[in-house]
Amino acid sequence: MNNEVNPDIIMVTEVLPKNSRYIVNKSELALEGYDIFPENFPPNNGRGIIMYIKQELQAVEITFNTILKEFTCAKINLMNNDKLLVGCIYKSPSSTEENHRLLNELLLKISNLEEKYTHILLTGDFNFPSINWETWSTKDSISENFLECIRDCFFQQMVDQPTRYRINQEPSLLDLVLVNDKDFINNIEYQEPVGHSDHNVLVFEYKCYIKQEVSKSEKFNYFKADFEMLRQDLNVNWEELLTDKNTEEKVSAFMDRLQIAMNNHIPKKKVSKKKFNKEPLSVEARRVIRKKHRAWEKYSNKRDNDSYREYTKARNKAKSTVIRERKNREKDIAESAKTNCKNFWSYINSKRKSKSGISELHDKRDGKTFIASNDTDKAEILAEFFTSVFTKEDDEDETFLKDIKYDEPSSDEVF
Repeated sequence: MNNEVNPDIIMVTEVLPKNSRYIVNKSELALEGYDIFPENFPPNNGRGIIMYIKQELQAVEITFNTILKEFTCAKINLMNNDKLLVGCIYKSPSSTEENHRLLNELLLKISNLEEKYTHILLTGDFNFPSINWETWSTKDSISENFLECIRDCFFQQMVDQPTRYRINQEPSLLDLVLVNDKDFINNIEYQEPVGHSDHNVLVFEYKCYIKQEVSKSEKFNYFKADFEMLRQDLNVNWEELLTDKNTEEKVSAFMDRLQIAMNNHIPKKKVSKKKFNKEPLSVEARRVIRKKHRAWEKYSNKRDNDSYREYTKARNKAKSTVIRERKNREKDIAESAKTNCKNFWSYINSKRKSKSGISELHDKRDGKTFIASNDTDKAEILAEFFTSVFTKEDDEDETFLKDIKYDEPSSDEVF
């Protein structure tokens, strides 16, 4: 694997050796700067799975009600309340028919969460060598059931080259990348295996909108402050400290001393900045939402059936009002699509979760068609085209000035 790669997420299957003299602990496999999500380690029987996710992404493990062991999933919060479900799955080549059924059920459960998770990324070693992914066809019933499950989930499989090579055996495509939108994946690289593995390392870009740390600010957490040590640091001879200073110097000296003491004895916490809705609500919608908040406060204080019924009515009223306003706005945008197409496409693009970018470009070179798929080749083709249609003016040619006449201003004109 390329040492220059600094991935945000690392997924590894078959972590544990087949035969080992000692038990491998999870702590031995930790990486600095990453949260670890291991699964199927001792005392469970299996080869083990690990996902490493950078700590700044603040991933949270997701559990499913299934007896299938060889998988692990996590949730990562994205921007605009979007969420990414990322998972790593391993299916042994000697899996039973029951294990195949459980795998298909797990994929269906994950696909049913698409309303909650706008982005879904599943990878791993699935061990279906008989599937032809170019035609999405196979000859055995177990693989056919898996293909039908992928279709029912509306997942797209992005790996198109063999990922396992072994001497005296035909290369096979065993490692898969499943997504709910093909535009999320970009630039899949098939790199050399790690160690003695016979599987390629897959490196790819996953396009989403991650919440950055810069979007958060820090403030003092006074509830966890050490006020006793703070008082000791501020217990100084202030008269001596502030002697022979003017008012501005005294204030500066006091604030410097106070700031140092606060930094030493009051911890800080990160606070997310509030985000405002891009689509302002109407007066009626804001009114019913405030009514819902008041009904909840009333119920939280009384905890009786009458106040709860009032809250549910206010909650349903607020929900129906917001939905009705959104539908009316979408109807207005659709009706004015021909006269105000800019507004229509702006709304469509705001709802998209991926950006397709520039597609492949075709160029004729020496009688042959050249296909540009990466950014460098695309930039060169576009540069050649714009250069060919660009007109360069001659700076020394002043013929266009000869026919211009300048009128002398009259004495009555005022400037």
